Amino acid sequence: MKQKLFIIAAVFFVMFSLLPDARSQWILTPEPKPLYYQMEGVTSFAMKGTNLYAGIKAHGRVFRSTNYGSEWAVVPSGLTSDSVYALASNGTDLFAGDYVGVCRLNSDDTSWTKTDSGLKSGYVMAFAVKGSLLFAATSRGLFFTTNNGGTWTESNLSDTDGVTSFAIIDTNLFAGTYSGRGGGVFLSTDNGANWNRVSVGMPYAQVHALAVSGGNLFAGTRDSGILLSTDNGISWKAVSSDFIGVEIDAFAVSGTNIFAAVSPGGVYLSTNNGANWSNVSTGLTDTYISTLFMSGKYIFAGGYSGAWRRPLSDFGIADVKKSLQPDINIFLSPNPTTGIITVHNVSANILQVIVSSILGESVIELTHPNAPEFTLDLSKLPPGTYFARFVMADDVVTREIVKN
Repeated sequence: MKQKLFIIAAVFFVMFSLLPDARSQWILTPEPKPLYYQMEGVTSFAMKGTNLYAGIKAHGRVFRSTNYGSEWAVVPSGLTSDSVYALASNGTDLFAGDYVGVCRLNSDDTSWTKTDSGLKSGYVMAFAVKGSLLFAATSRGLFFTTNNGGTWTESNLSDTDGVTSFAIIDTNLFAGTYSGRGGGVFLSTDNGANWNRVSVGMPYAQVHALAVSGGNLFAGTRDSGILLSTDNGISWKAVSSDFIGVEIDAFAVSGTNIFAAVSPGGVYLSTNNGANWSNVSTGLTDTYISTLFMSGKYIFAGGYSGAWRRPLSDFGIADVKKSLQPDINIFLSPNPTTGIITVHNVSANILQVIVSSILGESVIELTHPNAPEFTLDLSKLPPGTYFARFVMADDVVTREIVKN
């Protein structure tokens, strides 16, 4: 009898171990594969349409997957250097930042065009998309373009500040830095024209990553752990003592769920906005992860070995149905405007429209427009730059308006 019970228990154990939830762990996808371990690796991910792209640190390669990492194909060469550090999707365009500048993927999805006029030669560490603006942080300074890379203009956040990462809260643009004027975080409220250091309570910190969850701003640092600001960077505090002495190199956020890439250490998850953390690195053999990205049913991690993938359902997180880039279907015209501006291609799930000044002051509010097209009247407002925020249940799309 005891032998029968033992056999039955063993059978149930084997059956249970074969269930997907019992085997949940990180899986290394077939590609991209580095040619030399610890000489290169996956540095960045981006979505363009329904395609997922991954950048490789050496040999000038970008990989594309049409099925969320199950299979990959190399996007043919044409990049200007042999190292891809950053990727960014801006509407229908994909940009790659490499060792000497920026390239844009052509509409055929098989070739690249160099788009770095006005950009000082230097490797590109990070991108940020803010309305019609694309920012590129390079080893020679911070630059922005308003015409999808046609021409670039230098911002006044210099190369000595070493920008590594960006984050956006409403009209505020934040830049994480690692050197220069004491490192820390800088804030611009005028689209990068001017910057101020906002690091009260933050120790001298090399900031490697920034992330936004609601109105909370998180900074991942080297040696100083994960820091939190709830007041747009005015003040900071440590959220945990678990990460002192290590590097926080990347974040990925879904609601109150925050993933952090800890080097060395793997991937950690907080389900309560950073109050508590747990190691979720089962199956992940890379202890140095440089980038995290969520799309579809998966979270992706880029490491020395390549691209890792794990189902979001392992953590009780719903599918990420689209990238966090602005919805390209919403557009405004004429823009610039002298007064009346028309909003086109409005989705039915818009809950509220808020137009604010460059200082963040709300000047127009509209609830449930319930129309695919409507107008906004800015005729009584002074000339300047404004931002229209289209608020949905699970997303916010922002468009810049110029009033002449």
